[in-house]
Amino acid sequence: RLQMDRDKARPPLATVLGVGVTLPVPHDPVLTLATTGNAYRHLDTGTLTLGSDVKAALMEHGRTQGSSDYFAGALMACLVDMSGINASVLRQGLQLPRWEHAAPGERVLEYPCSLEELAQLRRFIGAYQKKQQKAGFKGTKLFSDAGFQTQGFRWIEYLAQWLRPASSSEASADPAACCRFAEVAAQVRDSSTWQEANLTVQTLPGVGGYTGAQALLQVLYGVFGGEVAACFTPSFAEASMRDWCAYGPGPVSSCNKLFGTADGETLAGIRWLQEHQQERFATYGLDFPYLQQADGTPRLLAACDLEHSLCYFSRYLSTRASLGAAGAEALSRAMPAGFRLYRIGKLQGLSAAKVWEDFDAHRDAGAGGALGAGPTTDHKSRHY
Repeated sequence: RLQMDRDKARPPLATVLGVGVTLPVPHDPVLTLATTGNAYRHLDTGTLTLGSDVKAALMEHGRTQGSSDYFAGALMACLVDMSGINASVLRQGLQLPRWEHAAPGERVLEYPCSLEELAQLRRFIGAYQKKQQKAGFKGTKLFSDAGFQTQGFRWIEYLAQWLRPASSSEASADPAACCRFAEVAAQVRDSSTWQEANLTVQTLPGVGGYTGAQALLQVLYGVFGGEVAACFTPSFAEASMRDWCAYGPGPVSSCNKLFGTADGETLAGIRWLQEHQQERFATYGLDFPYLQQADGTPRLLAACDLEHSLCYFSRYLSTRASLGAAGAEALSRAMPAGFRLYRIGKLQGLSAAKVWEDFDAHRDAGAGGALGAGPTTDHKSRHY
């Protein structure tokens, strides 16, 4: 992730600390613009924050931890979070009482965690689409000025299918509680392996490998604190998480660069990294993994941990290709304090011209000054 504020910049990543030694690392201008993240997926800050918010909302709903409806509410919130639906859509569409009664500065969950809230969100998106069409907007996004990762009106149909009666609802005493989403959530909770849980959640319309996998990890690590027994039923085999994971396009491109693998061979690349991690870390002289199991043995990186790192590695590769080494150097030198940079994901969707356009606009507004004139037009053409 690119640094959001230069005032809080960490020192450039010039070295890697090993076992009693310092290993020289070639200067990388892209990494000097980056912040570090945790290689262990269960320590992801965003996941832990979301999990805390979801738990608070579920308690407000009167859900009992460990119950099937508690799990279903957690899964719903995390899936909507991973869907990328714009926060303003959620706020306008839901207008939940927990927002109205929140104290100043209090954090409140911005995602639905009940069937009623999910239905309310769908009705809003449907009404908003008609309003947009009446105004002449013919795009597919929820808002005509939609930003990165904001989903489109296709979610009207996705959510409608989530809320339709499930195959078993006719025999249920409460058909409303047995819609397709509720049925899938129950099946996910009853899964015996990590692969089964992932493939089951992907049966929901609109949920692919990446969205489903990350939502489940948010549920497990964020909401349930990594307690497998509390998240799933006793039949779940925790060991099944060691060498299998679902993934999106990031690990596909990373493994292709690392191993030359084709799209269908990505899991083989992840498993190779998982199986050879100790010998590779030892070769590099790195004291890693640094966490231990309860019995004192190293907590090795599981497949989902490696998927997490491969995803960010793909963003590094994409950003390096977009900025170029010289472009990253220039941006690093001229970046003034407080200048809000793009996230790497933003850069993936921006053209080179747009990156420099915003860069020049900020510099011309008076922020450049003593920090240097920045790259010339000739330099820009070489960077790209």
